[in-house]
Amino acid sequence: MVVNLHRQKVVNLNQQHMVNLNRQKVVRLTEVCNILLFVSLNVSSQSLDGFFGMRFGCSLDSVKKVMLAKPECKIDQKNSNEALLVFTGISFAGRNTLFISFDFINRKFHTGSVYFDAGLESKVIDYYTEIKNELNEKYYKSILDFELYKEPYKKGDGYTESAIKLGKATFSTYWTFKNAKQKSDEENNSIALVINERLRVVLSYQDGVLITEAIEKVKSKNLKDY
Repeated sequence: MVVNLHRQKVVNLNQQHMVNLNRQKVVRLTEVCNILLFVSLNVSSQSLDGFFGMRFGCSLDSVKKVMLAKPECKIDQKNSNEALLVFTGISFAGRNTLFISFDFINRKFHTGSVYFDAGLESKVIDYYTEIKNELNEKYYKSILDFELYKEPYKKGDGYTESAIKLGKATFSTYWTFKNAKQKSDEENNSIALVINERLRVVLSYQDGVLITEAIEKVKSKNLKDY
């Protein structure tokens, strides 16, 4: 069973409506990695209904209201639109962030992403690991935990950060949760933690049903060009 996880969906969608941010976002996660695993082995009995106090499916206006009520939080007007809201000046889980973004389909919230900067390139893997351990503690220990390399790079060669920047190494972990409206395992809700090519640690929360709707909308629009 070939499973294209959370980040593939994020990539496909955000390539369409992210001009300035998609170079930084989860794919943003850079490459789609088809993983031969039964996701059912990694699905939590816990629920994942939203992100940062906002439920998946809530309106764009609701997210604006809640976020702007947080101390020092500001909206990035340049990079925000009907499909995306970006906020700066806010911390998450006790850490400063570069920004936090919310993606929408038909003004319904489906994906929330947090962007962290470790400060030094040499600290990015430790920073990623700290957040991964905290998520494992809160939810469950994920078995979808990947550290992959492409030639000529390999684990322990001393060039890991360079390999990540070149798209030759991937660090990613996923946690999946049942969605009451899902029709297949591909529509599980999920959390993804990755290091992107800019050496940013990116943490994303996603509604599996709404992201499927968003991808189908983009595909349908693209097909009109043929």
